[in-house]
This record gives sequence, C-alpha cells and structure tokens, in this order.
Amino acid sequence: SSAHTIAVLDIFGFENFKSNSFEQLCINVTNEHMQRFLNQHIYDLEISDCQHEGIDTIDINYADNHLVIETFFNKHSGILAILDEESRFPQATDQTLATKLHHGPGVQFRDIYSVPKDGGTTFTIRHYAAPVVYNMVGLLEKNRDFLPNSIVFVARTSNNLIIQELFRMNLNEKGVLPASPSLRNHQHHPNTFHANRDIKRNDVSFNHGVKHSSHLQQPSRTLPEKSNGNTFERTGGTAMRTVAFHFKHSLSELIEKMTLCQCHFVRCIKPNELRDKTTSLTVPCVTRQLRYSGVLQMCEIRKKGYPLRIQFDEFLHRYNALVLCLLPITTDDRSKELSLSSLTYSRDRAIECLKRAGIDNYKVGRTKLLFRYWHSDQLHNLAVQYEKKVNVCQKVLRGWLARRKYSRLREVHQLQLVFIRKFCDDIALTGQLYKTKMDNHCQYDKKRKLKQNVQPKANDADEEQIEKTMNYFDSLIDPYLSDQETNAENK
Repeated sequence: SSAHTIAVLDIFGFENFKSNSFEQLCINVTNEHMQRFLNQHIYDLEISDCQHEGIDTIDINYADNHLVIETFFNKHSGILAILDEESRFPQATDQTLATKLHHGPGVQFRDIYSVPKDGGTTFTIRHYAAPVVYNMVGLLEKNRDFLPNSIVFVARTSNNLIIQELFRMNLNEKGVLPASPSLRNHQHHPNTFHANRDIKRNDVSFNHGVKHSSHLQQPSRTLPEKSNGNTFERTGGTAMRTVAFHFKHSLSELIEKMTLCQCHFVRCIKPNELRDKTTSLTVPCVTRQLRYSGVLQMCEIRKKGYPLRIQFDEFLHRYNALVLCLLPITTDDRSKELSLSSLTYSRDRAIECLKRAGIDNYKVGRTKLLFRYWHSDQLHNLAVQYEKKVNVCQKVLRGWLARRKYSRLREVHQLQLVFIRKFCDDIALTGQLYKTKMDNHCQYDKKRKLKQNVQPKANDADEEQIEKTMNYFDSLIDPYLSDQETNAENK
C-alpha cells in the first residue's frame, strides 16, 4: 500500500527576524536538513542521469552544510544536547545555558557558532541562507513545556473518557500519542457525546432488580505527589522528554521517510512584501527568498553538472531555425530517414547540426543530449541570430512575392482598363452610328409629314372641280329628266 501513497510536506520557510527564539531555531534547523536533503537529491539525480545515459559521471563539489547540522545535533556538545541537559536542572538559568553553549559548540564549531563579544544570552549561527542571531531568553521554559500537576490531575480524573485516555498515555519519542486499546473499542463513535452516552448506558445494567457496576472503574480523586518534572511527559524511571527531544526524533523519522520516497520540490516566491495585487516585482525581496529557500545553491549544483538535458527530437524541434539553416534536408536525408530508426536519425541530425554550429564539450547519451550551463546561452544566441537571418530572408521573399503579385494584378488591371476603354469606344461609336441613322430617319419623317400636309389641299381642289362638273351635268340632265316625267304623267 505504501507504493501508492502520496504525501505532502508543507513547512515554514527559513526565518530571520529581529528577535529569534526557540521556534525559529527549530524551523531553521528543519530547513537546514531539507536543504541538505535537496542538495543530495539533486546530486544523486545528476549521477543517476549520467549513468542512465551511459556517460562518465562528474565530480560535483558543492557547499555541504553538515557542519551546521552537526552543531545542533552533536550527541555531546551539540546545541540541542546542551539545551536538554540544562532543561533537566531546575536551578538552570538562561545565563548558565549561554555559558555552556559558548564554551561548547562555540569552541568546537567556531566557523558556524559565533559567540557575542559580551558573552551574553545570544549567539549567531551561520546558516546556508544567512547568519541568524538567536536569543536564549526563555529558551529553557519553551523546551521544558511543563504542565502544572493540578491541570494533569484534573484531566486524568475527568468524567470524559477521551480526556482521561489522552492524559494517562505517554508520548512516544516523536511526541505523538500512541493508539489506546480502550479508545479502539469506541472508534465507531462520531464524537465524545455519543461515546459518553453509550458508556453511561453500559455502566448500569439491571438483572432481576440487581444493579451491577460498569466494567469501567471510576478514577481516583487522590491528588498526586509533588514532582519536579512533567507528570504528563514522564513515566516511572525514565528521563524527562523535552520538546527538543521529540523534535530530534520526529525530524529523523521525516528524513528517513523522504529518503524512501520519490520527492518533488515546489518553492513559493512572493513578488513583493506589500501584498500588492498588481504584477510589481521587488528584486531584493525575490532574491532574499531565493537565497533562503536554497534555490541559489541548487542552481550552483546544477551549473556544475549538465543542467540542460534535451532529447534528440526535442532538440530538433526547439532549435528548428538552427537546424534548417545549418542542416538543410536533402534526398540522402530522406533515404536515411526511411532506412534508420527515428531515434538514430534524430541523433545523427542533432550531432551534425551541433558540429556545424561549433558547439563542443557536450555529451551524447542514449536518448538525450547533455549540455553545460553555458551551452544554453550559446544555442539561444545562435538560434536568435539565425532566426533574424531567416526573418530577413522571409521579409525579402515576402516582399518580392508581394511585388510580383502586385505587378500581376496591375497588369491585369491595365488589360481590364484597355478592354473597358475599347468596349466604351465601341459603344460610343455604335451609339453615334445609331444616332446618325436616327437623325436621317427623323429628317425623312419630317419631309414625309410636309408632303402629307400639302397632299390634302390638292385633293380639296379636285373635289371642288368634280363637284362643279357634277353640278353642271346635273343642270344639263335636269331639263331632260323633267320632260320625261311630264310625258309619263300625261300618259
């Protein structure tokens, strides 16, 4: 089941305030351990990558902070050991603790532990991030973390089963309560109220009118004897367990668990101290966080190894402009691409491209190209130069294509204008011809209208002449017709 477990560790970052006490000491010691684990993790990652790619491992020398950790965790003269030793003496004071620390780790670890000139209750530790001044006032009381015996007595004699079990059990070495057998039987209860309700139901049972007591014994209300130690933290015959004692064992267990896991690290960086919602970025604030989080040391380790690892096909895709300019594709490359595997073909093209670009001191692995930190700038600068040249070529070519297209469009436009002019001229000429013909027809029509106006007058004269002639003949015929009528009547 542990193989399918995801654990998230969220801890405070490195702290360096105006007044640093026991809390900052524990946080910074934890960060020292995390920084050493991170450095070792990155170093092992570098070595494993080199071995996986089949290249010679490199010797990386980085600033190891084991002396800082030894200053705190040394079994006899460490800061935490002396702090626990003084916490067991009721007569110990902050000044006696300071004297022992100044003559213990202050002498053995001079490069890490700095003693103040006045020999007071402060000391300075040179951490991986920055020197921190710790104040020893109240350090013993915070380490003892005693509960008064009266509070322990009230809790142990409480009517609440949960509180009884919590205060009757002893903390383990990591400062965690172990599982209680009596509490396991009541794990199905969602809260304390239901647990107490069920317990009260089981306390009293009636069998033939006889009342029997519960299986739980009522706690004794006898006050405990006075003791100079923490009743909650101690068992009979064992040494007193302080906060530093639990802290050391808990941190040791954490490091062991992290060693068995595949770790990933996430660093959160605040852009400014003003909590401004805008995109303002304060350089001193960000730099301080990078130094406190150990990112700068991590970068130093990566710089000494091969921080840039790129697969062959990814290299050809990322630096495409460099590949196209230095290594154009030919017919032979087409045949090689068909005959070789994709990995071999990409590797050969990447190596040939780097050779023509003048890049050296890199390593060729089984699946990746391993570069030093300066290779990134070289490749980036070459890619930018060739991209500019490619952009110039593209600009010239696009300009030439645009001008050619414009000239063709202009020629087509000129031809269209010629055809349009010719069409308009033809239309104008045809219109002129039709206009001339229409004018001729109009003139002809006018002449015909004049003739038609003269012809009616001639016809009128003829009719008058005919009428006169007819009247004349009538005058000649009338006497003859009248004589015939008279004769007829006579007959």
